[in-house]
Amino acid sequence: MKKILVIDDSDEILAICQFILEDEGFKVCCTSETDHVIAVAKKFLPDLILLDVNLGCLHGSEIYDLLKVVDETKEIPVIIMSSSERCMVEKKWRNMPGRFIGKPFSLNELTKTVESQLFPI
Repeated sequence: MKKILVIDDSDEILAICQFILEDEGFKVCCTSETDHVIAVAKKFLPDLILLDVNLGCLHGSEIYDLLKVVDETKEIPVIIMSSSERCMVEKKWRNMPGRFIGKPFSLNELTKTVESQLFPI
């Protein structure tokens, strides 16, 4: 069973993602605690991370950078989630096809984006 870590500061988004992804057969861990996100990722060791850009204490790009330097998490694919149009043009995300999902998203859009990263053709 593939594991997905969802990082978002919205309890509603966390609940929606958990419901949709568990219904698709994934094991899901959700967190809004950005202070402990690296520890959570190291303990859960997900196959994929869904990461919101606009978080409380840390910006999503800071968390992304931290994830990419930690040995246990640096190879885990990350899908960026954001309602911000600005995020799509940020240089860091520009060359990451299939690794961005805009909010709000549909059930089909979420599962298709996740599956494209977990089960590439």
